Amino acid sequence: MRVLQAFLVSFAAILTAAPASAQADLAALEGRTVRLVIGGSPGNDTDRYGRAFIEGLKAVLPGTTILAQNLNGGGGALALVEAMAATGTGPITLALTHSTPVYAQIFGSDLAVYDLNAFHWIGALTNNQRVLAVRTSLGVTDFAGLAALDRALVAPASGTAAEIEATLVAAMTPLRLHIVPDVDDGLRATLLMSGDADVAIGSQISLVPLIEAGQLVMVLRLGSAGYPPGLDAVPTLRDLARPEISREIIGLTESLNNLGRLVLAAPATDPAIVEALRLAFDAAMAHPATIAAYEGGDLVLAPTPGAAVEAAMRGLLGNASAREVLVGYLACGEREGGAADEDCSRP
Repeated sequence: MRVLQAFLVSFAAILTAAPASAQADLAALEGRTVRLVIGGSPGNDTDRYGRAFIEGLKAVLPGTTILAQNLNGGGGALALVEAMAATGTGPITLALTHSTPVYAQIFGSDLAVYDLNAFHWIGALTNNQRVLAVRTSLGVTDFAGLAALDRALVAPASGTAAEIEATLVAAMTPLRLHIVPDVDDGLRATLLMSGDADVAIGSQISLVPLIEAGQLVMVLRLGSAGYPPGLDAVPTLRDLARPEISREIIGLTESLNNLGRLVLAAPATDPAIVEALRLAFDAAMAHPATIAAYEGGDLVLAPTPGAAVEAAMRGLLGNASAREVLVGYLACGEREGGAADEDCSRP
């Protein structure tokens, strides 16, 4: 509760400092219909964050009709494709997705049938809070001990983002990982408890049940911002990365970890509407209705305003040389899982 109160105070300060015309700008949404296309199935994490956000939007935009549509597929790509088709003459169309489409565009995946640079960034609903945890039954629960093992650790990954993050961790640190893709969370838990898997990478909140049961211990955070204070002692990727690894590349990885559940406006959206949507986002995320929905759903309240998301995405998507290095690390991390002599310090 103290974290929520601190958030309210800081976010209220942002809103207080906003121009006096803010309410007038919000009036641009009066009488309009806003459609949020949620890139996830009903009840999954992206959907839960989207529904909580909608509660706040309805509270701050009482004269606006807010609709939700679930469109699952392609790791969030279908929601973006749907938003791309919006012409700007009908409902105001927003897409809600997670980090997979960003990774897909950075690494040139076939899933990237869109250009994120054409969209307008409205905000991010949370912090990904990604961590790497090891099963306690392995008997080695510190990073140095894991890195010294004479075999690759088996790491089931539940989706594209987790697979890429695990591969980058393997490339940037002395840790060797054998990554098994497309393993859902339930099977991953079974594999970890039976000893058939060694480590898990995911949001810390998703791993809490296994951690509280004594089955897992966190050994690494992908970033430092937005995590619960109780995790301050867990080292970060920046702490554990090889000295030769580019600090800029680590910064890009941290930047994406900070941005969870991204809200984007369709490319055809009028600039004045984009500004109104950003104001509405800030107001909704500070509204008690949103905070109550987050609390009730055990969600992580750590939003990022649209301008900050836009700046981060310029660094992630607009830096060709950094993207080339990231691609190199990804390829090397994939090779490293099966080769003890592979060195990813200079891919």
